[in-house]
Amino acid sequence: MTLFLTGKKRGCCQYYFKRMNQIIESQYFGCIAFFIELYKCDHIYLEQHETFQKMSFRNRCQILGAGKVINLSVPVLGGRDQKTFTNNIYIDNTQKWQVQHWRTLESCYNKSAFFLHYGPEIKDILFANHDKLWDLNRAALKWVIKKLKWDGTISASTNYEKNLRENWLDNRNQFTPSSRLDYKTTPYQQVFTVPFESNLSILDLLFNLGSQSSAYLKSQIQNG
Repeated sequence: MTLFLTGKKRGCCQYYFKRMNQIIESQYFGCIAFFIELYKCDHIYLEQHETFQKMSFRNRCQILGAGKVINLSVPVLGGRDQKTFTNNIYIDNTQKWQVQHWRTLESCYNKSAFFLHYGPEIKDILFANHDKLWDLNRAALKWVIKKLKWDGTISASTNYEKNLRENWLDNRNQFTPSSRLDYKTTPYQQVFTVPFESNLSILDLLFNLGSQSSAYLKSQIQNG
């Protein structure tokens, strides 16, 4: 990855990464590392020709509660060990997981600076009755990048390629719940401030930093 200095100044010098393509799995309100990587690329391909993998961010996100990190998991039909392509995984909506996720988000973030600003739209996504996990994650991602004002493009993979072409970033399975703390990010103000929890769901960043979230993500590339 090449870092270079632009010729334009906006109060101070700005650095940008050389743009390239990236492929990554679909995530449910993905981790902050997912979105830091987003800013390194012009175009993102979401991998849909892979078998569903349990214990991943594909159907879960991690948020901050009082004194602990909370996992919000979307239940899927057929269990976690099925060998089905990610884009064909169906959500088990009989479990009323939407109510539990919304109540947990409300309990954890109702005192955050931007919960009232973002909360209603997130609730709409949760209760939109998506049948497939792929569609839920796409709706969540579309909403997040709109709020971040990311100017790249996203499409789905057309086939599975184990070995990618040169100048591609392969971030498939690079960010998992079990390895969340391997990706360190600069501390920011959180609702529960001690200790700082790094690389949570993008929801934690948006609820706490609001419109400054985009600048924060870009700063993590510069500091990395």
